[in-house]
Amino acid sequence: MNKRINYRDLTIHRLQEDLNMTKESATNYYNRAYTSALASVKGKHKGMNVAREVYGSLFYQTVNTFELSGGGRLVLNEIYQGASNVPSAITLNKMSSFFDKYKDSKFLQELKQDFESGKISRKEFNEQIKTFKNFNVKYLISGS
Repeated sequence: MNKRINYRDLTIHRLQEDLNMTKESATNYYNRAYTSALASVKGKHKGMNVAREVYGSLFYQTVNTFELSGGGRLVLNEIYQGASNVPSAITLNKMSSFFDKYKDSKFLQELKQDFESGKISRKEFNEQIKTFKNFNVKYLISGS
C-alpha cells in the first residue's frame, strides 16, 4: 500500500533545508503561502490538492499553478486566471504539446473539447488518452 505524501510537512522540511529557516518560520511561511493560494482558487479547485500545488510552485521551475508575489504570498498563475475549473486547465496545459503533435486526430480534439466543457471526468479523459496511446499507429511508431 502506498503511503500518502504529506505536502505540508514536505514543504516545511524543504524550506528548512533549502532556505535555512527555523521550523517556526518555515511553518509560518507555508501557512501564509497556502492560505493565499487557497484564496486565489476559491470555488475553482475541486479535486485539486492545493498543498501539492503549493509545493510544486515553490520548488519547481516550470509553469506552476501559483506564482510567488510579495510577502511569500502565492497567486494563481495568469494562464489559469480565466479557468472555471483549475485542475482541468492544468491538465490541458500540461498536455498542450501532446495535443499539438496529434492535432490531426479528430478523436483527440473531440476528447479535449469534452473534457474542457465538463462532459467527461478526468478519469474518463485519462482512460481515453490511454486507449489512444495503445492503439494509435502514429503514436506507437513515434515512440512517444
